[in-house]
Amino acid sequence: MKKSLSLLFALSLVCMSFQCEDEPNEVIITNNFKATVSTTNVSLNDTLWITGRVSSQAFNETLGDSIPNDFNNGDLVSIYKLRPAMDQSNSVDAINNFEIIEEVGQTSRLGACPNGGLAIEGTLSEDSSEYRYEIGLKPVEEGDYVLSWNFDTSITNTDRNTEILSNYPVDGNPNTLEFDNCGIVSTLPNIDTSTKLYFFSVE
Repeated sequence: MKKSLSLLFALSLVCMSFQCEDEPNEVIITNNFKATVSTTNVSLNDTLWITGRVSSQAFNETLGDSIPNDFNNGDLVSIYKLRPAMDQSNSVDAINNFEIIEEVGQTSRLGACPNGGLAIEGTLSEDSSEYRYEIGLKPVEEGDYVLSWNFDTSITNTDRNTEILSNYPVDGNPNTLEFDNCGIVSTLPNIDTSTKLYFFSVE
């Protein structure tokens, strides 16, 4: 009896394995947020607005049909203040230098590093065609800053004001950006290789 049960169990595992192999893995293709920044320079009395949009639909390549996009209705952006190169970095996380205004969508700070990244959750539009956010950054401290998107977000602004970084060279290199994110430094040797950065000044 024990032999029969063991044999049945083994056969069931073999059948299950064949069934798993026969089931195709679903391939889901999603869209990415497109973000627009309202202006280059702001004063302490102004607000810089970031608007993001992404389709509410994804494409299931396996089924050959569109499906609701519940996979990337959120975005993630970091805010850094530029500074003369020191301690291996020429920028430092600076979300605390801004009052965050939630016009459309909601924001939250990253738990491990609340000053290092701003998670943004988009709101579904009335016609359910897209997720959208509109977040205001009202500065409380002057200086030069850079927004850095962490996901595959594309910035629609044609001019990203990269010339601002030339005032903060690292070892004589005006195109290198070294991020100090909660004490952890990462380096982008050449900002021309990234399309996820936007520079602005607060005067």
